[in-house]
Amino acid sequence: MAAAALAATAILAAPPAVAEVPGPLVAPAWLAEQPEGSVVVLDVREEPGAFGKSPGRIAGALPVSFKDLRGSRTIDGQEVTRLSLTAEGFQDLMRGRGVDDGETVVVTWPGDSAIGLTAAAYLYWQARLYGHDDVAILDGGTAAWAASGRALTQDAPADPQPGTFTAAAARDDLLATTEEVQAALDGGPQLIDARPLALYIGLAAPPYVFKKGHIPGADLLPFPFLTKPVGGKGDKGDAAAEPVRMVVHEPETLRRIAADLGVDLSGGAISYCNSGRTSASTWFVLNEVLGVPTQLYDGSMHAWTLDPQRPVATALAE
Repeated sequence: MAAAALAATAILAAPPAVAEVPGPLVAPAWLAEQPEGSVVVLDVREEPGAFGKSPGRIAGALPVSFKDLRGSRTIDGQEVTRLSLTAEGFQDLMRGRGVDDGETVVVTWPGDSAIGLTAAAYLYWQARLYGHDDVAILDGGTAAWAASGRALTQDAPADPQPGTFTAAAARDDLLATTEEVQAALDGGPQLIDARPLALYIGLAAPPYVFKKGHIPGADLLPFPFLTKPVGGKGDKGDAAAEPVRMVVHEPETLRRIAADLGVDLSGGAISYCNSGRTSASTWFVLNEVLGVPTQLYDGSMHAWTLDPQRPVATALAE
């Protein structure tokens, strides 16, 4: 009797099983199959208040506001305002979401736009940057979860118990500095611009990018080209039977897109955009899906153009 009681106590005291992601992208079916408590689902939104609105969230998913993934630092005497979190800042964020060391994390997002994936990829990249490799993105996001017939909730998420997540030192193989980008102008990793064409050729720039155009020698691989819509209305204009969701192209399609755009993936890459967000999608596809060694230039054009002496190329006359 005593032995049976001890055995029962041991079972009750055992920590929940920890899943292990099968790859950088997981499907709703895989997530649904995992034992309760074995995965932390983090839902990245522009505003956490969206959790209380239609269509809702995956039950148990915890909110992460995109703005909470940003930080600012002084680099070489200049204030760079659009950067990823420091190791300490990311550790605090993950602990606040209840993430423990070694715990499986799945990042979801609304799933209805390519820009939403960039936010999920930015969180994923920071997890990998600071040493947490058991992480994946839900392909198609919350929209794919709903399209698979699984329920959503609009109830407010409960506050989790603080986690024990410990951030490691940033990995140099995933993060490019301005000095490394400068060196790449003379050869080495291929610079890849993840922005739309208008920004690449210098038709426009956001206020925090101080010169229009692109870093010389950069190839163009716009982030919207990395995903495709699935679902929605039928060919005859029928009412949508399931939510439209954006999913990442198959690897072979991604390679063809890169080849058709003349993007050189033979010697590694450094991805950039205006401020590191949209190039996170490009980094994710290249480094994680295609296996092309790629660094993310976190400061991107914001940091690059802080120094007016750094070169910027444009197809347009000034």
